[in-house]
Amino acid sequence: MVEQMEDWGLVARCWQAMLDAWPYSERLLFTVGTAVTLELTTLIYSLFFVMLERRKWCQSWRIQPNPALSSPPKELVDEAFKDHLLNAIVLRPIFAYFAYPVIEWCQMPYDTASLPSMGTAVVQVFIFMVIDDTWFYWGHRLLHDVPWLYRTIHKKHHRFRFTHVLASEFAHPVEDVLCNTLATILGPLLLGSHWILFWFYGFLKLSQTIEAHSGYVVPGPLSPWCLSPELAGELGRHEFHHSHNKGNYGGFFNWWDRLCGTDKKYNEWIAAGKPPFKELVASE
Repeated sequence: MVEQMEDWGLVARCWQAMLDAWPYSERLLFTVGTAVTLELTTLIYSLFFVMLERRKWCQSWRIQPNPALSSPPKELVDEAFKDHLLNAIVLRPIFAYFAYPVIEWCQMPYDTASLPSMGTAVVQVFIFMVIDDTWFYWGHRLLHDVPWLYRTIHKKHHRFRFTHVLASEFAHPVEDVLCNTLATILGPLLLGSHWILFWFYGFLKLSQTIEAHSGYVVPGPLSPWCLSPELAGELGRHEFHHSHNKGNYGGFFNWWDRLCGTDKKYNEWIAAGKPPFKELVASE
């Protein structure tokens, strides 16, 4: 445990103190920790972008210069907010509670002595991202390429014609579980990773998803998602996906889109000098 304490420092000491003080079962710890981590991430990142919108700060970061066009109807915002509350307060904790036997079966440790080295942690998180991006790309593309799946499942998410923080988790339950959630947890499950890495990756994935749906491109180094053209946060790729309703299916990276040619329309838009989104009419 001494090596883990040295490698993780304050994080390891706080983690051990929390384990020592926790009076309930490990299953309840996993349930509460998962729900709290994701909800705090949602609140912090969503409020940040709402503040930018309300205060009219950092307007140069905005992708869509015409708020009158890009702002969703109030009825849709209210529906998405209620959908989020149901997910956060009821569905997410229930899912975490009943998923716990899978966590045990995959032998994902939670004790301080099982904390990996920092080098191992970095490698594992990168593997999570690659697995996640692959699963998400093909699942997301399938939801667009099969008309019945789009009409029945994915169209709910695309009711937001332009990106909005509440659109980040506004999805049909089937899509939410099989495409979004499974993509996020698959890497940690396959690698049998520590709970801390599992929760950290949940924070990482959700914060990236919210930013991709924020309507802003936050410049680096304030945001890591725009530091490289290999990353899907570059130049509002997901805003283009929502407004055009095609292409740019990747989550973290552009690799699959580039390999499969599904970012062709986006590249043509870039080559044309990025015509304003106000000139676009999103298709059904």
